[in-house]
Amino acid sequence: MDLAANRTQYSGVDIGALLHVRGPSVMDTDVVKRHFEANPDQQEAFDNVINSRQPSFNASQKQAAQRVTRSSTGLELIVGPPGTGKTDLGQTIVEGLAQCNFKVLVCSSKHEAVDVAFRKFQAITRLPVSQYFRWIDETPPNLQLSQNNSEIRVIFTTNAASCPGTLCKFFRPQVVFVEEASSATTQDLAVPLASYMQSTKLVVLTGDPKQLQPNRPSANVDESAEVSSRSHFEILLKEHEADHTMLKTSYRMTGELGGWINSEFYDHKVNFQGAPNPPLDASMEAILTPLKKTQAWNGRRRMAIDVSTRADEQLAVYSSPSPGTLSHCNDMEATLIVEFIHRALAHPIDESQGQQRILPQDMLIISPYMSQIQLVKKKLLEKRIPSLKVSDLRLKTTSQAQGSEASIVLVSLVRTNPFRPLDIGFIKRW
Repeated sequence: MDLAANRTQYSGVDIGALLHVRGPSVMDTDVVKRHFEANPDQQEAFDNVINSRQPSFNASQKQAAQRVTRSSTGLELIVGPPGTGKTDLGQTIVEGLAQCNFKVLVCSSKHEAVDVAFRKFQAITRLPVSQYFRWIDETPPNLQLSQNNSEIRVIFTTNAASCPGTLCKFFRPQVVFVEEASSATTQDLAVPLASYMQSTKLVVLTGDPKQLQPNRPSANVDESAEVSSRSHFEILLKEHEADHTMLKTSYRMTGELGGWINSEFYDHKVNFQGAPNPPLDASMEAILTPLKKTQAWNGRRRMAIDVSTRADEQLAVYSSPSPGTLSHCNDMEATLIVEFIHRALAHPIDESQGQQRILPQDMLIISPYMSQIQLVKKKLLEKRIPSLKVSDLRLKTTSQAQGSEASIVLVSLVRTNPFRPLDIGFIKRW
């Protein structure tokens, strides 16, 4: 698609310049801002949606929402570290725009991110169900898109599936709202933005460049690997120093858990206000107390267990490639994870100590390698832990786990080679 040559855009966010296919050419970029200035009743309606949310949004969240209706460029970036409520805020913004009769396309590069946004929107919207839906590949059987479908306000879809002929013909969004933009390359974003550039007046990108980046193709099989290795969101922030709003309060983690993340990635700019869970803490302390004797646990909520070769204990641990794939697995790590799950689920609670029962839904097992996830699942099935239905346990790769939350998270890093300790695979690129 030759965006620069074949499309003429007269107003709204300058899509061609945003995608870096040409220089700025659109002068009338503050269309949405002027609309709300000319219609104070709609500005009030939008503000009411934002301000009526309970519990109330914090100062940085409200600032991000206010900038959407006051944008002079038609482009707004919202940076949200883990647990800062960017999806909650984002879908409340979408609801506010929809209540003001704006048509909004909500998209992301991943189905899971779209599904999360859709469920969040469903939970808060006051729109009738006929005015929003989740588009997958084809028109839903109970929906006939036509020129008379003016009531449709919000459509959720992936970037790749955002431009089928039927949708492009009868749905013309004024707003493109991108969730998890830090996982979308320039090529990925070009699909929805170029498809709807003549109707789009506002683009909102939300994400966190410190979290998962786009899946990196191999340079051996893809000549565009270098271009595809970074998100457009990161390029805008780092190379073009794009104006943005950063959400600074995280409600997901306690300061003890978030401290290292804050210093390592966010220059101490994030305030971690996650509340402790005393019953869970009491249960975990009882489960992990035996590890204190070996100095493997010092009582903190974050711990690391060294599962590697130790000559003094005559223990040899290796990660190994999975046959026929580029993935890896680590049998010892998988065994320890299964043992921990067994111990946690079987632990008898002591109500006098304020403990709570650990459930499968409380845990999330993550690994960079699908082969490790499959190995853990296999060992769980073989273990036949009483009361555990393996399908109730969440096992995900790091890519799949984006946006997931759990009270207990187990991370298996997999790679270990006693003869080549720096051989840690693709993780070293980050």
